[in-house]
Amino acid sequence: MKTPIIWLIGPIGLDMILQVEEYPKENTGGYCQEIQIGIGWDAAIIAQSLDIQHKFLFGNHIGFSEDAQKARSKLKNLCDQFIEVGDEPSSPMLNFIISSKMGTRTWVSNVQPPASNDLIPVMKTILPTAAPGIIYSDHWETAENIHDLWHFLGETQAALVFYNWGDYGCFSEIKSLLDVFKLIVVQISLKNIDDLQQLKEIPLLSTQFLLITRNQDSVLLLGSNLIEEFPVIPIHRIDTTGAGGIFSGSVISNLLPYVGDWSLHISQILPLAISNTHKILEEGHSRLYPPYKLKETRFPVEGIVMSEKKNGL
Repeated sequence: MKTPIIWLIGPIGLDMILQVEEYPKENTGGYCQEIQIGIGWDAAIIAQSLDIQHKFLFGNHIGFSEDAQKARSKLKNLCDQFIEVGDEPSSPMLNFIISSKMGTRTWVSNVQPPASNDLIPVMKTILPTAAPGIIYSDHWETAENIHDLWHFLGETQAALVFYNWGDYGCFSEIKSLLDVFKLIVVQISLKNIDDLQQLKEIPLLSTQFLLITRNQDSVLLLGSNLIEEFPVIPIHRIDTTGAGGIFSGSVISNLLPYVGDWSLHISQILPLAISNTHKILEEGHSRLYPPYKLKETRFPVEGIVMSEKKNGL
């Protein structure tokens, strides 16, 4: 079967990950062993992890810093097109993450997502010659006119829409999403187990699924008259930054051979997707985040002092 064209849509930024033994303390700061700078947010992570041709990545403008230029070059090599919309940002688009060897994380971002009104005109020019068979999209809470984007994408008649809802809640809006897309997987990161019953009550067609991740608890697949549970492999002392995007990419990759009737096969491929995700995490994101190696570097609470960076994107 011919490999379909995939459109990947979402915010894009640079991940700056500081690996520390433990979190900095109020008076003494902390010690950083390594800094990793890579291309962040899920659409970009999936673009890097999917080993297929004909990828079109749509995102916000990532700027012209040295690292942004490296990221842009890499993404253009990985995709048929990397399309940036909107204005050049006034400061670097950064996801700043402090990740401890105890498995804890702090995450802060200034990445501004692409605007629907900027995306749609560009997509209209591409659609006649590169209509998508698969669409992946992040959901970003602050998006304006997101329903306009949904309706435009719905008219492309893609065989599979994979929509990463994240952990935003507002599950009533998922019903609006399902009204537009009849062939869809919605990935949801569930933070509050009390919300599960609300998700179970959402009516679904036979080609609509809710794929629910719950940190290190089992993955749930909800479908029409279907609830399946898939165990996950426990993770200890492993940096899980980007795990959601890696999992999404693994699911999509394993559905590619069945894209014409993927809804009949999603249950059987999920254990493999979970296993693949764990394997990539165990490898320390070596393919996604080539590290800047550091000497042990102390940073006080009021600022970070870095030295002797090597390697790069």
